[in-house]
Order: sequence, then C-alpha cells, then structure tokens
Amino acid sequence: MESEFDSPCLATGLCDESQTPMHLKQIDSDNELMQVFKRASARLADRHTVFRKATATIRDGRRHQAFDAYLKPALNRPNLHVMLKTQAISVRFEKKVAESVYILEDHKYLNNIFADKEIILSAGAIKTPQILMLSGIGPKDLLRRLKIAPISENPHVGRNFHDHMNVPLYVSIKKPLSITLSKVFTLTTAWDYFWNGQGLLSFPPVAGVEYKNTSALMLFSMGSTSERLLRELSNYRPQVFRDIFPFHNDSHKEGFVFLATCVQPRSRGSVTVNDVSTTVPVAQFVVRSACSARSRSERSERGCTGPGRNVACLCGDTPGRNSWLCRREGKRWTQPTITSAHHFFWLNLNLSSLMSADYPVRSPPDEYLECVIRETAVTGHHASGTW
Repeated sequence: MESEFDSPCLATGLCDESQTPMHLKQIDSDNELMQVFKRASARLADRHTVFRKATATIRDGRRHQAFDAYLKPALNRPNLHVMLKTQAISVRFEKKVAESVYILEDHKYLNNIFADKEIILSAGAIKTPQILMLSGIGPKDLLRRLKIAPISENPHVGRNFHDHMNVPLYVSIKKPLSITLSKVFTLTTAWDYFWNGQGLLSFPPVAGVEYKNTSALMLFSMGSTSERLLRELSNYRPQVFRDIFPFHNDSHKEGFVFLATCVQPRSRGSVTVNDVSTTVPVAQFVVRSACSARSRSERSERGCTGPGRNVACLCGDTPGRNSWLCRREGKRWTQPTITSAHHFFWLNLNLSSLMSADYPVRSPPDEYLECVIRETAVTGHHASGTW
C-alpha cells in the first residue's frame, strides 16, 4: 500500500471515507518533489522497501484532530463533563482501592473528585507515570525518598521510555518547488488558506515517506524556516542549527530536508519525578544516548538511520569531507569550532536533471555518522512506552 487510501476496507462500506470520523487527505499526485523522491526510492528499492505518499488528517484545508472527530460530537452527552484548565494531581486510595482523584483547577484550587465506578488514567507517556508515582505507585526508593505512602511498589513505572530519533539532512535546490518563508508570509497565501482552505498552509510540508525494515526517510519540503521557532523546538545550539541549515538567513532559499528516523527504536530510558510539587518541571529524563554505541540496542539506533542515507545520496551527491559538520581529530570525529564555513551536507542541484545523472551512492564512515547523530538528532515528540 502506498497510503491509507489503498486500504481494501474502503470498498466494503465499513470504513467509507464519508462515514469515518477522521478525515484523511493525500498529497497531490503532481507534486514534483514527491515524484522525484518516489523515483529515487524506486531506484534503490528492494523487497523490504515501501514508499508512501504523504497523508495527513486534513478537512477543508484545516487540521482535523481527534478532538474534532471524537470529542466535539460527544460534548452534549449527559454522561460527559469536560473540565477546562484542570490538572490531575494524584489518585486517592482507600484500602488500596482507587476512590477519587485530586485535581488542581486554574492552577491554584485543589479539589477532589470521587468515582462511582472506576478511574481510567490516560495522561500520556510522561504525565501518567508522574500521577502514578505521586499516588504511591512506583519504585520503592523513589517513594521512600519523596516520603509518599506506598500503595504498590512497582519498579517498572516510568521505565521503558522511548521515542523516535530523527536526523535531518538539508538539500539546496534551484527550482522553485519548496515552501519558503517568503512564500508563506504573503497576502495571497493567507487568503488562499483562510478563505479557500487551499494553498501552502493547507497541507503539512511532507512530500513522502520511504520505509525500509526498521528505518524510514521522510522528505520535508521546507526550503527556509524560522530559526527562532525551529531551533527552540529542536533544542539546537545556535551554531549547530546554522550548520544544519546553512541558508537559515535566506527567506527565499529553495530546498528540502531529509529526515532519517528509526521506526522501531530499541534504546530505552526512564521518566521520574523530582519532588511532590506540580509547579516544577513534570519529569526528569534519564535516557541513554542512542549513538554512544555502548550496547547492541544503542548501536542499532545509529545503524537504522543508515538505509535512508543512500536515497539521500542518490538525490544529491555530497561534497568533500572537509565540509562536513564533524571533522576528524586523530581517531575522533568532533564538531568544528570554526564558524565561518558551512560544515554540513548541502547541495546546489537541479532537480530537472537529477534522475538522468549517474549519481554514485557513497556512504560516510560510521564514526562520522555517530558524531552527526550526537550533534543533530532530535526527538520526534512521539513519547511512549512508560506506565
């Protein structure tokens, strides 16, 4: 299947698009970046390779979320009451039976809600273990240190934390095919989006995804981006961000970003609370480095981004080693200290001649890739695994 639209259930009537709560939209078939990516993927494909066009939950040009599809239609039900500006603090137990939930309303009013039947705790991979620990369910040493009355000593609460690790690769192009800041901040773009539900802002800047075994390679059609927004979101140091996006100060620059990711990450970490207060940061992350190669699972994180780099090299050859983000000093690859040059992969290629050229597929050494991952890898914000 290239996308969810190829699912056979659409023909049965059980999941007819007009009847399903969530609305899906696929990228236009004539999108040139998607077409080039698909052809490049096909040239290197084997039986383990699957290419899918970008699909998003879009309705009438707007993001269609779970709230729109499921919660909003049910707001008028008599057995449903939604509390806004309310934070769950902990579950109160009586003889090890969950009786009520302590909540904080408007960040200052403490209240207690009693349950007639049951309490379902579903607060995400970070907040859920925090509530459990503050309720007395968690590692023995932690409960003792925070002086929380133990309900159930369970060392697994907060463990098994994992997330998708992403490594970006920026590619510069000549043809005006990508989304740039100069195109976004125009009256025409705003008009198309707010009045017609169309245009650059009506679909995420993703052209497609290639899956191969446990790896994936996504193409984001962003030629230029806001440094302040993206750098803070990704937690990059200023110089690292500018090395990754060498044209960060050019709002007209055309290009795209390859994002190599591990679909099934093996590295594991943990989430724990600092103290019993809810006003401090929710959790402290203790996650092993995914590129330190200290264990088999950690080495796999580094290796699973490898298949994607072949397509990246096919879509554009890389410059010499002296222009890489990391340089070699003896037996180690380190981030360079000079700031006047661009130290990351970037290309100036013409997509119209891309597929007719004979681009060699060259793979950088593992030591270099390890350094790149350590400096540039970012979370996918898909936290999961804890309980």
